[in-house]
Amino acid sequence: MRPLALALALALLLLLAPSAAQARQPAFSWERVPRFWHAGNASGPLNATLVEFVAHKGWAMATLEKMQAQGASPRSQHAEAKIVAAAQQLKAASPTLPVIFYLNSVMDWPQYDLHVELTKQPTLWLADDDGEPIYIHKPDCVPFNSSSCRVHVFDHAQPKMRELFLGVLRRAKASGAIDGCFLDRGNTNATAGAGGAHGWKLSAARKAAWDAGHMQILQSAGQLFADGVVLGNNADFPGVNGRMIESAFSDFKLGWGGLLDDVALLQHEATVGTFLEVHGESRQGLGPPAPPGTDSEACTPAVFNITLAAFLIGAGERAYYACTKGWTAQAGWDQWHHEYSLPLGAPDSLAKHTVANSAATGLPLQSFRRSFEHARVELDVAGTGANTSVTACVCWNAGWITGPDQPCKARCVDTA
Repeated sequence: MRPLALALALALLLLLAPSAAQARQPAFSWERVPRFWHAGNASGPLNATLVEFVAHKGWAMATLEKMQAQGASPRSQHAEAKIVAAAQQLKAASPTLPVIFYLNSVMDWPQYDLHVELTKQPTLWLADDDGEPIYIHKPDCVPFNSSSCRVHVFDHAQPKMRELFLGVLRRAKASGAIDGCFLDRGNTNATAGAGGAHGWKLSAARKAAWDAGHMQILQSAGQLFADGVVLGNNADFPGVNGRMIESAFSDFKLGWGGLLDDVALLQHEATVGTFLEVHGESRQGLGPPAPPGTDSEACTPAVFNITLAAFLIGAGERAYYACTKGWTAQAGWDQWHHEYSLPLGAPDSLAKHTVANSAATGLPLQSFRRSFEHARVELDVAGTGANTSVTACVCWNAGWITGPDQPCKARCVDTA
């Protein structure tokens, strides 16, 4: 039997196991920039280099995405077992690393065995008030109206659907290699039309029933992994101990117009005490790409500079950082920034925040300053909305500067 087939067979057997494995929660330390890892290797199992990189580079947790080994035989099948097989690879290298299982809370991705089950019970997919199936379009898939670019939606108003969904998570945990789950689209709300639910043709009663069922599966996952971590995407949920900010500080269209809101969100989350993943993401049109092979190829230097500085200004304990341009392992999750190796140390206080008008432009200028044991951060945000401009400097006591030479060299000159 080939190695991948053997691994999948073992994973499938473990997914059927009835044991209630103990999960692990992410550790936190200010010693270095606290970081998380979240990706999938679409072509096949994790190779030895990637296993070493994920297991021994100090990531607080590792989430295995929906595309893990999707291109390996059997192609686009058995996502659950392929994720568990990759988790076993990581656990063999680092038993204490918390490994997280990806499952979309709304979209029925066809590579999952859950989808195969639902093809046998199609009434468990959500249909509108006219009986027509409701779909969500796959991100970045073309052509837009192609049937291959859309996926069904789970009808969480139905108890049987909720039970099938939670069964996937129970079996993943029972494998002993999974410590939590990442519930994508957790912020979807049919009543408010948020999180991808815009345009659903449902009565008010059906919207309320779907929302209640969706919340129930989020909270049930929180109970299942109370000893581990559940990450709801882009929102907090009662009974769920973690979340992600998926595109922190930049919304791709308005430049850095969302930066102040996200800094405030980080500061709020620090008071809540949830596990918080903060994902900086490179924007299109932000200058030329970095040369091939450089550390910042998948996260341009400007984006890394600003998102790291903003993270350090707002972060509290249990907040973790990453910057990439997507969710495959090759989108930046296999790359290393020098700053990740530098001593950071605990902050001496919350960030100091001042508001004034810029003498040069007359626009509102908000300044943040925060000192750590081994670094100092300065973040200036001028203007609002599409006109926002940002100056960010991280001055490391080790002599390294994160940020543009001007003005950061002058600002960092007094850092010992």
